[in-house]
Amino acid sequence: MQELLVEIFISNGRLLHHERVLCHFPEYLNMQFKIQNDLMNGQSVLPITYRYYLSIMAVSCYNCEYLLKIQEEQFILNGGDINWLKKGIKAADPKLIHIASLNEMLAHKPWALDVDNIEVSTQDLLI
Repeated sequence: MQELLVEIFISNGRLLHHERVLCHFPEYLNMQFKIQNDLMNGQSVLPITYRYYLSIMAVSCYNCEYLLKIQEEQFILNGGDINWLKKGIKAADPKLIHIASLNEMLAHKPWALDVDNIEVSTQDLLI
């Protein structure tokens, strides 16, 4: 457990409150950290700022200010445009605006997602 907490601290510069709670479930904490780290910091076709902005969009669906502030901070620390936060989604890249409804569905009802939703949300992105 100590090695995992050190790895989390080195990676994030701190231990978040929910990570401290998850210390009671070390296997889950380990999986959660590895998945989150791979998604947000691993190799991807999406720029890291887009990944954090998508997470901001998803977290804002839940009205959880704690997680929202963490994601906003990471967005800024990774070179995100502060105007995207100040002005909202209208100021974001049009590609992100275009997939906002898909992102919201993934946040609220991922089980309801089907091929048609994905095709409609991504058809203009491939041009």
